Amino acid sequence: MLKLIRNSKGSAGMLAIMAMLFLGIIGGAYATLSASNIATAARTRDDIAAQYLAEAGAQWALAYLPSHLADVPSNGSELSLPVVKRNSGTPTAGTYTVKVKKDQSDSSIFTIISTGHVNNSEINVILTVKAEGGNGGGDEGEANNAIFKYAAFAQNDMTLNNNAKIAGSIRTNTALNINANSVKVEGKAYYQTLGSNTLTNKSTVNDNIDNGNDLVKNTDTLTLDVDKLMKTIPSLTKSGSNLKTLIQNNANSGN
Repeated sequence: MLKLIRNSKGSAGMLAIMAMLFLGIIGGAYATLSASNIATAARTRDDIAAQYLAEAGAQWALAYLPSHLADVPSNGSELSLPVVKRNSGTPTAGTYTVKVKKDQSDSSIFTIISTGHVNNSEINVILTVKAEGGNGGGDEGEANNAIFKYAAFAQNDMTLNNNAKIAGSIRTNTALNINANSVKVEGKAYYQTLGSNTLTNKSTVNDNIDNGNDLVKNTDTLTLDVDKLMKTIPSLTKSGSNLKTLIQNNANSGN
């Protein structure tokens, strides 16, 4: 009788050990599955966020390009626009970069490549657009297909002081004076003569495109005639009705 009791105690111990091992295996499997689900959800979130950024870059390029078609190289190389950061301080913080290339067989056709980056996810949006005549299709000077060439125009001297910010190009018929490094002109500055301090502050004149000297010497003197100083802006027509998203080097696609 004593021998049977001892044997039953040994069996109970073995069963307890086996149950603990089984529960440990199940728990480990659930932990691994949970971690995998979290990683998959994060990748999916990053894919979606990168797509939104890529499409935002494409839409931004559609608005930017009509007045900057001349900046796209004619030799087939790409025009790279500045990197734009979005959602800083959040799990989906990322960037979009935009490149534009002119078609070599038809100079009115452009390809926009916008790339959204979020963590390890990368999404490309590729858009083909055609530049056509002014929106109104009329002569230069019509209000619906032309804009004023300059954000600021001066018949005489123009002086830019501390904290001046100008979104566009500027023009002065005489002297241009830039007096502080905090001045920012997002375009070209046309002038007849330069102030003595202007050259040291040349870097403040920048249209964000590496196209050489953004200080351009005037070849003539203009009269402030708004109609004559208007320039036509072409309209862009997209090929296809929707943005086409392509996944490249994606974290979970392997393509």
